[in-house]
Order: sequence, then structure tokens, then C-alpha cells
Amino acid sequence: MSNIDIEQICISLLHKEVCPALGCTEPIAVALAAARSSEELLGGVPTSIKVEVSANIFKNGMGVGVTGTDMVGLDIAAALGAVCGRSSLGLEVLQNVNDGYVAKAKELVESGVVTVAISAQSEKLFVKVTLCVGGDVCSTTIIECHDNIVEVVKSGGVVYQQNDAFRCDDKMEYNKVDKPSELTVKDIYNFATTTDISNIEFILESATMNYALAEEGLKNNYGIKVGKSIAKSEYTYIFGDGIMQ
Repeated sequence: MSNIDIEQICISLLHKEVCPALGCTEPIAVALAAARSSEELLGGVPTSIKVEVSANIFKNGMGVGVTGTDMVGLDIAAALGAVCGRSSLGLEVLQNVNDGYVAKAKELVESGVVTVAISAQSEKLFVKVTLCVGGDVCSTTIIECHDNIVEVVKSGGVVYQQNDAFRCDDKMEYNKVDKPSELTVKDIYNFATTTDISNIEFILESATMNYALAEEGLKNNYGIKVGKSIAKSEYTYIFGDGIMQ
């Protein structure tokens, strides 16, 4: 590969991995799939929401807080996605959440409409959410990365299918590149030490956002309060108090 190709691949990977998300990406991916299915069914009230995920998504997603709620888990994420999600917002799919939508989503969860199961699929990152509204059924499948919708099927007919599974975001200008498996450690090192800073300045925006989120998490009680627990002085002997903390 040429140096230009290597640079494009590295920048593409950074754009894919460093992007804003409203909440932990595991439940957000579930909300995104639910939103897409709901949109195909014109936003009707679902009588069934079936969530199928890989074991890794299940493990990471069942204990984290969901945006705009005091709840954790993939079931409330799916319900919120169906109730108020907008798939066009990608990982910010729950941008429009409010107390009214949260109440509706909780009703769906409490009434048993939402089920969550571990899929037999081999992909490490796999999400499939199937909604039933009246007599219509729609399922949306995500694989490989959290906003990578690869297929939407409504009442047995394919309404969307992605031809190139590596293109996790069609809006990125750096998508038409070779797969990252062709990169070597030397390629990555050369990119990191020679690329123009303007190519990767967007990372600084993410650093600012993450710092603000960390400060907010230390002040208040969100999710399972990992950062707040680590910061407690009585745990210093376990976690330390330096930068590696």
C-alpha cells in the first residue's frame, strides 16, 4: 500500500472509533436498531420487541445506565429506541428523550413487551431488534461496529441491505479504503509520527467532551458509578492516585 492509502485507513479507523455517543455504545446500538425498525413500522405502538445480541454486547450492556433514565439494561434501551429514537442521528439516536418518552418505554418493559436474548451468531458485535406492530414485523441488524446497520427486513422483504460491511458510516469521507487487517505496526507508527496534526485534530474535541463527562460523573450518580467508586479515597490502595488510575 502507498503512504496515502495507509494514512486514509488510519484516519478512517480513528473517525470510526472517536465519535460522540449519547451513552454507552452497547445499549445505544440496541436503541438504534429498535429505532430503525420502528421507523419502518411508522412508529406504531409495538406489541413485541425482541432483542438478540452477541454475548459480548449482552455482558457490556446489561449493567450500564441508559441516557435520560434512572435505569440500566438493554430492555429499556430497546423500548426507548422504539418510542422516540431517530436512526438518522446514529449513536446519538436518543437525543430526543424526555420524561414522557421514558414513562412510555418503562410501560413497555414492565408489561413484558421487551425480551432480550443472547444470539447464536458468531459475530463479537451483533445486534438484531425485531418489532411487531399489529400484523407487521420489522427487524434491523447491526454488526461489526455499533452504528453499522447491515440489514432491515420488513414483513419478510428486505428493505435495506448493506453491500460493504466495513463501511460503518456512509457519511464519512474516508470509508473507501482497504481493510485495516492490512496495516502493520510499522505503518501505524509512521502514521502517528508523521501525519499532519490537522488530520487528527478532531480527537481533541473528543478529549474535551470526555473530560466534561468524567467531571459530571464524579459529581453525580449515574449508572453503576465506576469512576466515582474508583475516586474514593478508601480505594486508593487498590487503584492508586496517579495518571495510570
